[in-house]
Amino acid sequence: MIHILLPTMGRPHQAYTLVRKIEARLKEGFTLWVLLNKKEDIYPQDAAFSDRVNVRVAKAEGYWRVLNEFMPPDEPFICLADDINPKITFLDMALTCWNNHYPKGLGLIALNDGYVKWGGACFGMTTAKWLYVLFGEPRFPEEFGHAYLDTLVADRSKALDRYYFCQQSIVIHVHPVYGTAEFDDTYWMLRERSHGDKAIKDAMDIEWAKGGRVEARKRYEEMLGQDK
Repeated sequence: MIHILLPTMGRPHQAYTLVRKIEARLKEGFTLWVLLNKKEDIYPQDAAFSDRVNVRVAKAEGYWRVLNEFMPPDEPFICLADDINPKITFLDMALTCWNNHYPKGLGLIALNDGYVKWGGACFGMTTAKWLYVLFGEPRFPEEFGHAYLDTLVADRSKALDRYYFCQQSIVIHVHPVYGTAEFDDTYWMLRERSHGDKAIKDAMDIEWAKGGRVEARKRYEEMLGQDK
């Protein structure tokens, strides 16, 4: 099973439209988790979805903590957000890239958000065991408020030669910085939450250069040995 994790906050109509769009593309082997900050974050709240769509109110606060709360321990997952416009074939293309490159779960597939290109992974596909390789724990670091962690995940995956940009899996990032969305209250709240994230990434980059990369390589070899 491939789990699609979709945290959403403060954009109830936008979230509902996106869920319906993804729901129409779900095939056997995929399940969508709509992760609300509060029950009012999707409208209408009493909407009925297929049995492949799970709507939950998260206990955690913050994008990365919510992903950690619902991350499957042993299966691949795709990280999305409520400010995207996915193309019809994005799931099929993501699955093809995954199967061609990291079918055993040891790597990162970056989806094409229309802007990042080969740089990072705003939206991507990976596993908890790959996060263990990168960070020593099978989860995202929770020090980050909102920003820069996606870049850190991408940078470390590239350093271990386990990063692939899936150009055909298109999930256009609808974002005010790109002039494709309004500067709404959610944007300003997340920007405020992101203060200090760059300094956290810089400190983790120093740790990586001092020996973290070597330790991650050892964990990678460890996971490879378990798959034999």
